[in-house]
Formats: sequence, structure tokens, C-alpha cells
Amino acid sequence: MSKTDNTIIKECITTAFVKLLKSKPISKISITEISKVAGVSRMTFYRTFTSKEEILTNHLYYLIDKFRIESKELYKNNVFGDIEALNHCFAYCNEYREFIAVIFKAGFSTLFLQAIIQYLLDAYYKPGDSIRKYYSLQCYAGAIYNAYATWDKNNHDISAQELSELIHEYFVNKNGDSIQWVSNFYYKHFLTILAKLSAVKPTWNNIISWARSAKSFDAHNVLSKFMPSKWTEHFDSDSLFVWCT
Repeated sequence: MSKTDNTIIKECITTAFVKLLKSKPISKISITEISKVAGVSRMTFYRTFTSKEEILTNHLYYLIDKFRIESKELYKNNVFGDIEALNHCFAYCNEYREFIAVIFKAGFSTLFLQAIIQYLLDAYYKPGDSIRKYYSLQCYAGAIYNAYATWDKNNHDISAQELSELIHEYFVNKNGDSIQWVSNFYYKHFLTILAKLSAVKPTWNNIISWARSAKSFDAHNVLSKFMPSKWTEHFDSDSLFVWCT
């Protein structure tokens, strides 16, 4: 079977499955029924997919790859949090809202969330980046996911542009180069971590005082600055931060 033939078969099976999911739950749809609607044999189905869930996953990641290619063409210097990239994201989701709605209806909305997370990590998280950036991307993915889910539930009551502006305003500061909400999250969470550490090492109370008085902070720099030297033989600031959380 040629690559083109296999692609056509995948499309036929996916289209058939999406069509069936619009009228009945996934548990009530059999492989035989999908194969019949797609016009292929059960043997051909199992040569193409291993399960019903794989159909959804395969097509979703195909759409993510397509989005990635479009983004590279549209934004040569794509920056994390860029509002134009957000506009493109929601416009793209709107274009494929029928398929995304099917995923939600089938009870696989987490597939959509995981796809967003994977895209953001692939696009913006590089070897050597801080754990803070990793969490920023996770939070950002959650915001996009929840914003889209609410938007779809409300039958797209505002434009993609307005939705992008809301997220951009909430997450990105006036300079457009930092995620303000994530910084606030880290600050509050980090004070809790420092309190735990001070209970173990009372001399670390000065860490809490310093963190509370600082206008901004970096978890790694703080831990590196104040961590007792004998601990550095066993922990670096990254691993200690993970341990604390």
C-alpha cells in the first residue's frame, strides 16, 4: 500500500468515526461500524489504527503539526505570548471546532490539553531553560485550553481577537516579555516553600524576609544564594526546588 493510499484510508476512517461520534457515545461505536461507514474492511482498519482512541489522537496531532508549519511560515520570530500568535491559535481552533467538539463530547478533552502543552514545550522550551519557564508554559497551556473550552461552550460569543486580547492582558505585562500571572503564582508558592525550609533550617528565616521584600525573584537564584554549602554536595538549586514542591 502506498503512502498516499494509506493517507486516504486514514482520512476515510477518521471522517467516518467523527460522523458517528456526533450521534452516539464512543462506547456504543464498534470497529465494525466504523469500518462499514468508512468503506474499508476490519483488517484494513487494524492495519491503520490499533484502537478508536488512536483515531482521535492521530488526527489531533496531525492538526497540531499543520498548525506548527503555519506558525513557522507566519511568524519567523515567534515570541512566547505574542498576541498575533494567540490570534492565529484561536482562529485555527475555530476552523477545526467541529473536530475539537467531538473530542470533548467523547470524553477525551485531555488529549486537546496535552497537544497544546506539547506544542508549547516543543516551540518554546529548550535544553537548559529554567524550571520556572517550564511551569510558565504549563500554566499558559492551561489558560489556552480553558479559554477555548469556555468559548466553545458559550458558542463563540466573542471574537477570536477579543479572546486573544483577554489572555494576553491577563498573562503578559506591558513589555510583552514576561508572564505576570505566573510570576505571582511562583511568588506565593515560593514563600510556602521557603517556610518549609525555614522549619528545617531556622537560619533560613532571612530567606523569607528577603523574598517578601523583593519586587521580583528567581527561585534558582534565591536557592543558590542561600542554600547551605554542605547541601550543595547533594542538591543543585533545580533539584532542591523540585524537591521542595
